[in-house]
Amino acid sequence: MIDNSPAIETDNIFAELDLPNPNPDELKHRVYLGHVIREEIARRGLSQREAAEIMGTQQSHVSAIVNNRFKNISLERLIQFCERLGLRVAITVEAPAPGGKG
Repeated sequence: MIDNSPAIETDNIFAELDLPNPNPDELKHRVYLGHVIREEIARRGLSQREAAEIMGTQQSHVSAIVNNRFKNISLERLIQFCERLGLRVAITVEAPAPGGKG
């Protein structure tokens, strides 16, 4: 059997396939916001349809968030959903501690 699959020449499969490389920090923030949105929907006892109406989106987007499948929903959109649910989102930028890295 002949292997006709393309040879991978890099450690970054995303670059090799010309796909966007997920930023681990952004992914961490999206996972957290997804959790917050799920918790707020549950706290209010909202159906996915009700939540979608409040959030100004489709029920399928709410379903994706509830089921941790929100890779196609941007960080900005998740922030917008939080705000539409009445949640306050704050972004904080801090200088590194003296002698610290970063």
